[in-house]
Amino acid sequence: MQKQILGGVVTAVLLSGGVLAAPAVASAAPAAHPVSATATTAAAPVITVTTPEAFLPETRVTIRGTATPNSDVYLSIVGANVLNEQVRSDGRGNWSYTTRSVLSGNLAGNSAFVVAPDGRWAQTTFDLTGVYPQPTHAEAALRALVVSGVERTGASSARLSGTATPGAVVYVRSAGWSQGVAVVGDDGRWSTTITIATAPGEGSWPAGNVVYQDHASGSSRTTFAIPS
Repeated sequence: MQKQILGGVVTAVLLSGGVLAAPAVASAAPAAHPVSATATTAAAPVITVTTPEAFLPETRVTIRGTATPNSDVYLSIVGANVLNEQVRSDGRGNWSYTTRSVLSGNLAGNSAFVVAPDGRWAQTTFDLTGVYPQPTHAEAALRALVVSGVERTGASSARLSGTATPGAVVYVRSAGWSQGVAVVGDDGRWSTTITIATAPGEGSWPAGNVVYQDHASGSSRTTFAIPS
């Protein structure tokens, strides 16, 4: 549930220890310079956040919302090293943000903060819920985990495919940075796209690529190489 807080007029946006500080509120205007009727009747700034009901861990997550049109929006995601990432709402008030790195687990207590063109501000909070897939086909016997195909799909992404135990969950790790998750089909085949856990085009493929399978009948691992 979102909790929105309305504020006053921003005189400065302060960063304190990597955290967006509450903006300072301007003092009341002197009697000789009354606030205009336009300023006093303008709609209060607003912000909403729409997140996936549940996201697949080990993937990037796109967060969307609405805010006062043509405003600065700041996002902080606890536990994901996202502090005061800034985006801009468009003329219709829509905005979106895709995390630069993959996310995992449950991330609660995140905040979204909007600063409207007239300097007023509002804040809301939101949660992100990560749900890992569960193994199925408990009756299936453990099969060897095989990576049969590795295809580069971009400077920082690759498509993997192979075979494993039907219903097993396959986890891909590339030196702990590139990640992907897949559930093995009834035919024993699986595939997933992995992405380096940085912004597109940044970094390079590390060594030490490993795939794991997890199933009621057991688990196993194997390695693979990504072509240059």
